[in-house]
Amino acid sequence: MLNFDKSIKDVIIEYPIIGDFLLANDIDCANCSLGSCLLKDVLEIHNYDEKMQQEMNEYMAQLVNGEVEELKIFAPQETKQEYSRIIKRLMDEHQKILEMVYIAEYITRQEDYYSKYREEIDEMIVFFKEYADEFHHGKEEDVLFKYFEKIEILEVMYQEHELSRSMRTQLIEATGNDLKIKALLAEYGTMLKDHINKEDTILFPYLDRKLTSEQLEAIDKELDKVDYTIESDLERFVREFNKKEFNM
Repeated sequence: MLNFDKSIKDVIIEYPIIGDFLLANDIDCANCSLGSCLLKDVLEIHNYDEKMQQEMNEYMAQLVNGEVEELKIFAPQETKQEYSRIIKRLMDEHQKILEMVYIAEYITRQEDYYSKYREEIDEMIVFFKEYADEFHHGKEEDVLFKYFEKIEILEVMYQEHELSRSMRTQLIEATGNDLKIKALLAEYGTMLKDHINKEDTILFPYLDRKLTSEQLEAIDKELDKVDYTIESDLERFVREFNKKEFNM
């Protein structure tokens, strides 16, 4: 019998077909680095409504009992959620981080990229340290996440934040080694894009629905205390890069 109070990792070990079913529905719990979310919470975390959760849970029970064999594809949820101001803030910051990731990807595709773009790479590493790791990830951990200390999915986010900081430190230590810098930038960019996608499409919509109006107001005030603008520095960097590279 399928136990919905077990961690998704333990469930998939016992019933691999559950991992296959979830993956068929674009829920990749099998490759989660932690896998500590309870099975009963997985569908809600991935923003399925109550009716769909019930249908999918019943189907998973049927799979385990051998009553069905097909990995049925359920209709994806249409997210029409209007996000709070705090979530919009964090999503906007994601776009700034991604803009720098895309420039890094472009740079490392060029010949003699390190000798040609040494200053830009150094400036990007500072951006990732001060903005992505210390400012953005710091706000998530110190302000938003503290309202959800018992939610298991946050442990994955904490782990990925630490991975980001570790990889950024490796970038600093690799100064002068162009091949290692190139490999690290590629790996770091892939990790950030995957992390941001999980937060924007899974975590943030889930957390936003759970916050009360009083909590939203309190978080908003806390963010106002620590927020600062980096738009001018970022815009200057992008403007100077485009002028140097594309004469724009």
